[in-house]
Amino acid sequence: MSSSYFLVFHGSRDRRGQLILSQLVHSLSTRLANKLILAQGKYTQQQPSLEVQNNIRNYTGNLLTSTTKRATIVRKREIPSLGIGSLELTTIPLQQKIEKYARSVREFGYKHLKILPLFLTPGVHVCEDIPAEIACVQRLLVPEMTIELLPYLGNYAQTTAILKKQFAYLPNEGKILLAHGTRYPKGNIWLENLATKLDARIAYYSVPGSLLSQIETLVSKQIPKIAIVPYFLFPGRITDAIAAEVDRLQQAFPQVQLLLGKPLGATGELANLIIEVLTR
Repeated sequence: MSSSYFLVFHGSRDRRGQLILSQLVHSLSTRLANKLILAQGKYTQQQPSLEVQNNIRNYTGNLLTSTTKRATIVRKREIPSLGIGSLELTTIPLQQKIEKYARSVREFGYKHLKILPLFLTPGVHVCEDIPAEIACVQRLLVPEMTIELLPYLGNYAQTTAILKKQFAYLPNEGKILLAHGTRYPKGNIWLENLATKLDARIAYYSVPGSLLSQIETLVSKQIPKIAIVPYFLFPGRITDAIAAEVDRLQQAFPQVQLLLGKPLGATGELANLIIEVLTR
């Protein structure tokens, strides 16, 4: 538990996505605090005190503050902290956000910063933009702190397992994984491989390989029920557009039943996955 942690997300103007992100980060902060308590071996598995819960409400990157429980003090420098910043749609550039956060936790003894991109696909942002931002920060911080860029969220097997459950919740004879798609060719190949693991067909929102074409293929095979799982982290403008498109397609193909799932969201399962990735 000697590292501090920073999450990078895309950024969103949609208040729903912002709210769900805040819920997720609050859940992560609670789990990090509990994990530290159990790791120190001084406490039983109990819910954090009200003071702890109040201390972790700020999800913008502030340090988790110190608290006491059963007269045993957990010093501020011992508590893992959690920062967050967006790549786009932000008033503070990601590089500045990471640098400011890294310097703040360095004052409390942290020398290692783990950064997890909350991205589901290896596109341009994951493969080029985020590494470039982090490289700039690392040059500024040497030798004060080392920065470790973790693989993006979609890279982990647990994410695939969550998607399998999403499909399992929807009765179906045909499956479509609907992703945004990327101009980064290897990213779309990765998505095709992911769909294969899920025994699903891949469709894209922004590049060729539309949802319509995949539904037409399944209809031609007389598939009566088709499950569509949107491969997105949070709801927003795009998922709204997808829902509207599915409604239109349902009217166009009344002979089949189209069942639309939900984005991953701020579930406990997703929070546990992120904690495992950060603290392994």
